[in-house]
Amino acid sequence: MGICWGIVEYSAKYDREEVIGDWEPFALAVFALNPRRTLSVMHGEDRIVFRGSRNGDGQIELVTTATRDHVARARIDKLRCDDGTYDQFDLLFDGYEVFVPWRTIPVAIDTATRSWQAWPLAHLEGSLWGRMDEFAEDPDLDKLARQLIRAAATAGPRNMLVTVSY
Repeated sequence: MGICWGIVEYSAKYDREEVIGDWEPFALAVFALNPRRTLSVMHGEDRIVFRGSRNGDGQIELVTTATRDHVARARIDKLRCDDGTYDQFDLLFDGYEVFVPWRTIPVAIDTATRSWQAWPLAHLEGSLWGRMDEFAEDPDLDKLARQLIRAAATAGPRNMLVTVSY
């Protein structure tokens, strides 16, 4: 068994409130850093968008909307997200667990239960493309890098996250 990774998505059988609850702490931590950011996760055929909004007291509140997104669902379903080994992922990048859709410096996004090491999707895509010659000698590593690039290209325009479960 290798390292699981992919665009954040849930089967339609999961309760919508559970999906939102899973990502609410992360979203609120993101909005504390920059309340203008948004992020999305897939839930069946729906894309759930998380955004921050300031209430009358100036506190950031979470606002979610769900929109049918058949195009995103179809593109995600076409992606291959084969497990990679720890050694392969160590060769590709340096221990990041979540790739985010906005431009940022590497940042720790802290919640009450965990700390996420985040890096921009654009960096993931760009840094891997820039090193494809290195990966040519190892077909499995080359395939994994190409799969990560495709996932980043699919996730970015939809403000979705790519996670790596170290």
